[in-house]
Amino acid sequence: TRSQHGSWLPSKVSKQCRVRRGMHRLLVPYLGSDLPLLLQHSADQKQVAKCRNMEHALREKAKAFWAVRRSYEAIAKHNQVEAAWLEGRIRQEFDKLREFLRVEEQTILDAMAEEAREKQRLAEGKMKRLAEDTEALAHEIERLQVEMKEDDVSFLMKHKSRKRRLFCTMEPEPVQPGMLIDVCKYLDSLQYRVWRKMVTSVESVPFSFDPNTAAGWLSVSNDLTSVTNHGYRVQVENPERFSSAPCLLGSRVFSQGSHTWEVDLGGLPSWRVALVPAIPRRLRVELECEEGELSFYDAESHCHLYTFHARFGEVRPYFYLGGMRRDGPAQPLRICPLRITVKEELDG
Repeated sequence: TRSQHGSWLPSKVSKQCRVRRGMHRLLVPYLGSDLPLLLQHSADQKQVAKCRNMEHALREKAKAFWAVRRSYEAIAKHNQVEAAWLEGRIRQEFDKLREFLRVEEQTILDAMAEEAREKQRLAEGKMKRLAEDTEALAHEIERLQVEMKEDDVSFLMKHKSRKRRLFCTMEPEPVQPGMLIDVCKYLDSLQYRVWRKMVTSVESVPFSFDPNTAAGWLSVSNDLTSVTNHGYRVQVENPERFSSAPCLLGSRVFSQGSHTWEVDLGGLPSWRVALVPAIPRRLRVELECEEGELSFYDAESHCHLYTFHARFGEVRPYFYLGGMRRDGPAQPLRICPLRITVKEELDG
């Protein structure tokens, strides 16, 4: 500011500035030595925060790794139990086949032995009859030789009577046909006949239920042809398994050709396939891969329910079982066996 005489006078602001500059000169020597430490401390704090964040991320990753490892441990234990169970089941199935073959073998051997005994009894009867006739002829020959030594008149009289008796004697029967064991009856296409009987006596399904895809609510039967909703149970975790709904897949993958299967719905209170006027008890599914058609029928009434039209790549049968019944035991959903026919054709 200017005075009345026109000269400059120091203002309050300038005094404050000088004071601040003075204080700055006084403080700088003291702060100057600690400022790098303060800056370093701030940087260290940021680095510690980064390390803590990294530690947290690594811990989360470690948890994820351990979770996957526990899944593999559970799978390994499951496979050990499953392998032992499968070995027993496979042996049981082959034991059934061996028992079937043993019974068939014994049946054929018994039939052959019975025919052999019958043919033997028949041959022995014929031989006994022939032996008796031969012995009678031998006695007659001896008597004839004795009488031939008598005088001519007596011999001729007896000879006429004996000649009449000899004429009445039956001639030996020729050997009858069919006295030999019928070899062809037992060996003709033996393996094929037994196999064909085996085919008609065993059940075959177009596919099985895949237990590795079954959600925790579902229990698949030992023969893999029926599944029941028993309520949720903990299952080994694997990528193929359904986890959010009681569903599972069939074992086969279809990508071409025509395929048909039937499903016995039993008394299931809920299942998913389409909207129908009445709940069928047996459902028939027909898949035409090339035509792009998936059709559903009531297998008992042969009534068409619905047909989907789509382009199919590789597809697998899918099944959903609704909630459990409260008025009775759990009802299974079952794959119906195939009706097997054997077509015979000449080779070439």
